[in-house]
Amino acid sequence: MNASLGNKFGVMHLVAILILIAALPVPYGYYQFIRYAAPAGIIFILINGWQGFDSLNKAILLLIVLLFNPIEQFNLGRSLWIVADLISAGYLWFLGGKLMRVVSK
Repeated sequence: MNASLGNKFGVMHLVAILILIAALPVPYGYYQFIRYAAPAGIIFILINGWQGFDSLNKAILLLIVLLFNPIEQFNLGRSLWIVADLISAGYLWFLGGKLMRVVSK
């Protein structure tokens, strides 16, 4: 990974926290918000660091963007959405931490 990507770890962690909150019982308006905020944050990170991600990380990030996109919504049911939220937030937190370690070297 490129060391300049480390500047994006704050955005990555912020998106992870926003998605993690969606796993809690929150008002429906929050779910509408997260459908815009999560893809926007991940697209920002991808645009600013596309060259620094390997193919697997690019594919996973794009899958998360597709899952949370506001245009074509997926009807997974509450239980599956909680699992998707936890997995997505965990992955983003892990990747953000990985980027932070690159910067600290």
